[in-house]
Amino acid sequence: EKEFSAFVQCEEMIALNSCTAGLHIALKLLDLPPGSEVLVPSMTFCSTANVVELCNYRPVFLDCDPLTRCVGVKEIESRLTPSTRAVIVVHFAGYPCDMTRINSFCASRGLFVIEDCAHAIETRSGGKHVGNESFAGVYSFYATKNLTTGEGGMLYIRDPGKRALARQLSLHGMSKDAWKR
Repeated sequence: EKEFSAFVQCEEMIALNSCTAGLHIALKLLDLPPGSEVLVPSMTFCSTANVVELCNYRPVFLDCDPLTRCVGVKEIESRLTPSTRAVIVVHFAGYPCDMTRINSFCASRGLFVIEDCAHAIETRSGGKHVGNESFAGVYSFYATKNLTTGEGGMLYIRDPGKRALARQLSLHGMSKDAWKR
């Protein structure tokens, strides 16, 4: 966790069994009303939309740029409704989404942004590593990823209070891991 945090230049990472687990925890932290819409790219692994359903929210699919396979402000704006509460962007195959524009646009509309960085461990946007400027950034170490451990994931939550809650959720509700107990 410490080494990966240093690599992507953020305060503290939480190691998990998968990127999917990280997406799930990040969405749970939002505590949105049931049925809230969460925008997700149409070009992604099924877990991106599945965790939205698992949290009792509604996934709304976005078109992706045909060259980068990423979403941008244009795609997000085209699908906004009064029920939209969050956006999950996917940095596809190392191509970064324009996080400066996306975060600015979403902040102006009160939308949370979660970055799925499963295929983007070394990717930068605006000179910064992806995943550390939004509400949450989630990484994968699955066998098909850029950096693999066979399984596993990392979660970054920007807000320190929410990050502490994410750590507790990752430990089945316990406040200390096995080594600290």
